[in-house]
Amino acid sequence: MEPFLWRPKTSTLCVPVRVRPNSSRTGIVALTPDELSVSISAAPQDGEANQMLVSVLARSFGIPKSYVCIISGHKSREKVVSITPPVPSVPYSQFATGILARIRGELEEASK
Repeated sequence: MEPFLWRPKTSTLCVPVRVRPNSSRTGIVALTPDELSVSISAAPQDGEANQMLVSVLARSFGIPKSYVCIISGHKSREKVVSITPPVPSVPYSQFATGILARIRGELEEASK
């Protein structure tokens, strides 16, 4: 099971994210059926943690930052992030599978 929700009208993938600001390391730390957990070294002030979250997710997913957008939870640790496929014609299943593979790869690398 994955925590992703496909929005066909906008062709975006919505992902619930729990952010852990002021962490000693920055990156994806867990994937559960309910959410993606991301640790951020930035403090949650002046939008610094949000900017870092977008950068971390874009790097992890291999897409430009302009394709990642926080759509809710700007002042909360619990957020919903919208991810737009770089190629609009990519089917949801292929896009979501690619994102999941990158997340699992990053989690595997972090556990070594």
